[in-house]
Amino acid sequence: STANATINIGSCRTAGSADALVQGFIAFPNPATEFTTLNFSSLEEGMATLKVTDLTGRTIMENTSVIATGENSLRISVNGWAKGVYSLKLSLNNQDYMTKLVVE
Repeated sequence: STANATINIGSCRTAGSADALVQGFIAFPNPATEFTTLNFSSLEEGMATLKVTDLTGRTIMENTSVIATGENSLRISVNGWAKGVYSLKLSLNNQDYMTKLVVE
């Protein structure tokens, strides 16, 4: 006998692609020295997780917040972070969005 299974794998989308829930996922200022603000527009509300990793893959911060339909801003303090390049991943409703942040 054979078994059928459906496997859903969350893929990494580019903010702005046709099927993306999030549009315009950017960090400003970038490069940052004290803080950065993530601005984006969401087509759906939900719980979103923001994960920041350094180039070695070490998690620097991770938090979950409620995202509203429409414009959203998340302010992040980078005080105490080492100078370098960081990856920011926003996960919302099984979709992931990535951007880079430079800390000076």
